[in-house]
Amino acid sequence: MEPPDIDMIHEVLLEVIEEDPDIQIKALVASHLAQRNSPLITQKLMSLVKSPAPDVREIIAMSLEGHFDVLDAMLDWFETEIDEATLNKLFITLSSTLHKVAEGTAATKTALRLKKLIDEQHHLNYCLELIGYCSEDIAEKTLMEATHKYRFNDEIRASVLRGILHLAYKSQSLPDELLHYLIDLVETSYERPILRKIGLDALGKTHNAEVIDLLELIVETDHNPELRRKAVEIIGNWGVIELSSLLIEKLKYDGIATVRASAATALGAISSFEALPELAEALETDVSFFVREASAEALGNLKSQQALAALLKGLEDQDSYVRSISAWSIEQIQPTPPELIQRICSAAGSIEQGSSIRSGMVALLARMSSIPHAANCLLTIFRKDRTPLRELVIEALEEFVHILKDDQKFLDDDLPYIQEILAISPSFSLRAAICSFFGHLKEDSTFLFLLDRLINDEDAFVQRQAAWAISILDPTNHIAQIRSLLHNKTHNKITPLFLEILTSWADIEDVPLALSYLKPDLENEWRQRAVELLTAIIDSPDLVTNKEYTYEIIDTLISLLQKDNSNAVRSTCAHALGHFEGHDFLITPTLIRAIKTDRIYTVRELAAEALGYRGGISAVPELINLINYELEKDPSIRYFSSLALLNIEAQMGKKSNLIQISDK
Repeated sequence: MEPPDIDMIHEVLLEVIEEDPDIQIKALVASHLAQRNSPLITQKLMSLVKSPAPDVREIIAMSLEGHFDVLDAMLDWFETEIDEATLNKLFITLSSTLHKVAEGTAATKTALRLKKLIDEQHHLNYCLELIGYCSEDIAEKTLMEATHKYRFNDEIRASVLRGILHLAYKSQSLPDELLHYLIDLVETSYERPILRKIGLDALGKTHNAEVIDLLELIVETDHNPELRRKAVEIIGNWGVIELSSLLIEKLKYDGIATVRASAATALGAISSFEALPELAEALETDVSFFVREASAEALGNLKSQQALAALLKGLEDQDSYVRSISAWSIEQIQPTPPELIQRICSAAGSIEQGSSIRSGMVALLARMSSIPHAANCLLTIFRKDRTPLRELVIEALEEFVHILKDDQKFLDDDLPYIQEILAISPSFSLRAAICSFFGHLKEDSTFLFLLDRLINDEDAFVQRQAAWAISILDPTNHIAQIRSLLHNKTHNKITPLFLEILTSWADIEDVPLALSYLKPDLENEWRQRAVELLTAIIDSPDLVTNKEYTYEIIDTLISLLQKDNSNAVRSTCAHALGHFEGHDFLITPTLIRAIKTDRIYTVRELAAEALGYRGGISAVPELINLINYELEKDPSIRYFSSLALLNIEAQMGKKSNLIQISDK
């Protein structure tokens, strides 16, 4: 058999879509190939639309979104397709694709084709909506004719209105005839609410001054709350500042919370400073947390110092999201007055305040990560406080490590105090938070305190956090001690954590140590972590020149993948083998065997990924046989073999692109 090339692989994969009886395999291959954005592949995919199998056509329809190069072919298909499910998928794909087509020859040509289908009443509802994405002149006339012709059919009218909506969105305007048709429709209270809603949506895209009177009328008098909310939203989007008083009235008195919330948002969007008192009142007193959230955000958009008092009250709200939005809004008001920071600090440190209020204040201080005084406030609270708030404070300090690392006072005074708290605090969550903080701080003096928690802490989560924090430190001064502790049998329970630390450091000298932890009588988790350590070393540049280690690692991983009784270990071995370059004669047959024989999904999937990751060209001939359903009856083997072939094809495509770029 000739050496495989990428075109041959494409032909084989396209045959899978056409012929394989398993729908999951078809979908897998089609979705992957469509992502290649290759005109040649796309054309080949389009050749499958003549398949007699509806499921094949449906899969192709779903995979072609955004492929402009086959738009004409998709329209040919659209004209002749009769299967309703496929037609629906194709309509969605065409809508998304046409939405992105700029005006020009393609849009005009498409509009003419759709007009012909509309005149023939062929796929009428679909075509009336699609034509709105096309050339203005043709679309405008066609849709206007349809408003008269189908005025007694509400289902078709909805499609016409959606077409007008798309037209308005693309052009940001409408001809007078269509504009006034929509205004009359939306004004008519006895029309179906869904039709009025679509019409109002379309008017909202036009930015036409004639619509403002209609918006005002709907907001003032319409009984449909969704229409009132939409009209308020449009006013905000358009920035109609002259309707500020009307929006304030809606914020205060409308009986529907969604309308009040939209009014608050709109007032912020149009920068209505006259609404500041009403927004402040709504933030403090409205029964709906939706309205309070919107009011807090609007005050932030106003960026007025006068809003600070109200937003500070927002930090005391019973709803956590209102508190979060209030904190965000305070950030928008710059510069932050020093007296405000002090007030926040006082509130956060006051035990007389409720816990939710103090938590909100700490969260706000955490967002001020460029202000050293905010860090000092947090450190003061940490020293004085004896409540669960300490945990939030230490988490907040993670945002200030860029300041604290260079602050000698912190290093000399505050850091030793925090280290002491780590050693004696009865709260496991606080100890875990301090370990995380030390990890972000990356200060070498924290090592012994972290190591103490790793070895001696009674809580597993604290131990994991301590291990992670140690793994972030420079290994130069600590790796020998970690290795030594790993061999101490009194620490067997945390052996996986020691191995995780060494994995982060990926030192080639740890190959013998990792191999020693792969004995079958050891715990499954130990073996899995040892394989992960080997994987990290494989990726380091040091292994390339060490042939002895290389072959020993490969032989060990192959043996484990074939024989280990742990699913997790076999999966990790499959993944690790994909990190080797070369050695195809050893690795490729092993990965293929895993695809064919392993009973666990994850192992087979990672073996398939590994073949692609390492560009296993030598595997292609056998994979081609394995995805042939006439030769291989097990659909799971065909599925994972298809995945492997797709992964190899993707790597071949990447290499080809790199070569082309290099040649240029």
